Amino acid sequence: MQGRDLPYVDEAVEAFLRVALIRPPVGVINIGHGVQHAIRDVAEGIASLTGTRAKLRIGSRPARAQDLQDFVTRVDRAATTLQWRPIVPIHGGLLHTINWHRQHHKLNATGPS
Repeated sequence: MQGRDLPYVDEAVEAFLRVALIRPPVGVINIGHGVQHAIRDVAEGIASLTGTRAKLRIGSRPARAQDLQDFVTRVDRAATTLQWRPIVPIHGGLLHTINWHRQHHKLNATGPS
């Protein structure tokens, strides 16, 4: 089962802006949430939050050799260098994102209106 580290977009943007202000520039700083979520759980969460009736077909295609199975970031350096830590949990981030799309794209549970 594949897993990913999915930070909420507003928090990621805030971290990137903080990185841009560092003088002199420093090495690599990972921006993420530091928590891995199964792709299946995220897809099911989105389906539940949107009220879709579409059938999820997770795992209906074979995994590609180049796909990472697991991905999670270490955010220690972001915390110390940027004084930044993500705080929005995955459910809250999905809900904010879905609501944003509904407001800006007039989406409903069945698709674009």
